Amino acid sequence: MGFNRFIISLILRLSGIFLSLLILGYLILRPELYALKLLLLLVLIAQLINVYRYISKTNQEVSRFLSAVRYGDYGQRFTFDSLGTGFDELGETFTELLARFQRDKTEGESELRYLHTLLEQVPAPLLSVHGDGRISLWNHAARKLFSIHPLVRSSDLDNYGSSFSSGIHTLQAGDKKLLTLDRDGFK
Repeated sequence: MGFNRFIISLILRLSGIFLSLLILGYLILRPELYALKLLLLLVLIAQLINVYRYISKTNQEVSRFLSAVRYGDYGQRFTFDSLGTGFDELGETFTELLARFQRDKTEGESELRYLHTLLEQVPAPLLSVHGDGRISLWNHAARKLFSIHPLVRSSDLDNYGSSFSSGIHTLQAGDKKLLTLDRDGFK
């Protein structure tokens, strides 16, 4: 029903343009009535602008929706009041989708916080050595163990013994290995 309202409104606007073009065509053949020709041309231009705005309203709202999704602006609301109830449903759908994206994002962040808390509580020290030589300490046990000589680069591993350093460097992703480290003379 709402879509029919949009179509009827569009047909009426296009019919007005067509009628204006017919009258303007007739008046152009007449040598007099310059003011009427100019007035009718201005009316025709106004009608064309009106149809363009009417049609581009939906495109603008779709573009605004996609921008809101792209930039995570989940507070946007969409209404197509001037286009009819069928388009109101489209606006409601856009608004519901953004609300769902917001819920999913919130749930994901909550799960991430939970996993981070679990990771912090693991009693074994967890660290990772990145390809560029940076080291990340992932939990409290790792930060406590390596607090005497802080680890920032892979070269810092030498402070805990050469066997420990070489053992870390030879590990492949997924390997498990028990390593001994030297911490101020204690192994």
